[in-house]
Amino acid sequence: MITRLASLLQPRTWMARWIAQRHPRQNGIATLHRQRIYILPTRYGLLFAVMLLVILLGAMNYGSNLAFALCFLLGGLALVGMYHTHDNLLQLKIEILGVSPVFAGETLRFQLRLENPGSRARYGITIESPEGQWAAYRVPPRQAIRAELKIPTTQRGYLACPRFAISTEYPLALFHAWTWLNLAADGLVYPRPAELIEQPQLSLRERPGQHSQNNHLAGSEDFNGLRKYRSGDAQRHIAWRAVARGRGLFTKEFVDALDTETWLNFNAWPNTDVEERLSRLCAQILATEERGSNYGLRLPTEAIKPDQGITHQNACLKALALFQHGKTRA
Repeated sequence: MITRLASLLQPRTWMARWIAQRHPRQNGIATLHRQRIYILPTRYGLLFAVMLLVILLGAMNYGSNLAFALCFLLGGLALVGMYHTHDNLLQLKIEILGVSPVFAGETLRFQLRLENPGSRARYGITIESPEGQWAAYRVPPRQAIRAELKIPTTQRGYLACPRFAISTEYPLALFHAWTWLNLAADGLVYPRPAELIEQPQLSLRERPGQHSQNNHLAGSEDFNGLRKYRSGDAQRHIAWRAVARGRGLFTKEFVDALDTETWLNFNAWPNTDVEERLSRLCAQILATEERGSNYGLRLPTEAIKPDQGITHQNACLKALALFQHGKTRA
């Protein structure tokens, strides 16, 4: 009980809960109203307030009308600046336009649209991700601009757009106005492509109705992966990039196709974990598509018929991204 109470009193915990209640998840568009905008003085604003207090005490001590005038002038300037800082976010419209799929380890970029319905330009509009990455934008009057929210990825599957902050300190940097946005949008993350060293013979051309057999011959038409270097291998087939990376000597292997279809099979690596298999399949899909060959994909949950093109490639990569081991389709 004491441990639970202590965790509830931690600043990050109760603050996160308060933010989640105050800013629930909503559709992919939001308008910033007064109730959603918060404002506090910055460290420069606090120093400015201390300076005003010193000037005021000096004016009272020496009875200087000029010091009083300076103090009230600067104080009024700060109040006007606070109003404009708050107004710089007011009625701003933010919409998520979409996001392109990426591979695990890359940065997912949510495309945003910032619209300014007012007659004054909005300066210094900052969009900050939960990881601390930020970018500042200027939104012209009665216009809209494009912006990006960059989110790093670590694993495959759908990644929901996280809660992010939009803020400004324009015009005097004495006050910081901000709000949090929790917009509904999901980005698709493909598996990270593996480096296929000594890959099994998967790029096989199957006849209709047959499974993968030895349906190809050693030749020089299609690249089929890398194998350990053997004495007598031609130097022009040595994988010099693998040598430069310190991986040792490998030879590029080519095949002459007998038929016209390539099947990529999840079960080709029986002693490999699921994520490694998906990474290898991802690399094979990219390599086979680059060669311009027809290819299909066999997973325990589904089979995608052989085809080619960017639409087919994306369908195969999406199947890998959403694959759940141990589940089959009804």
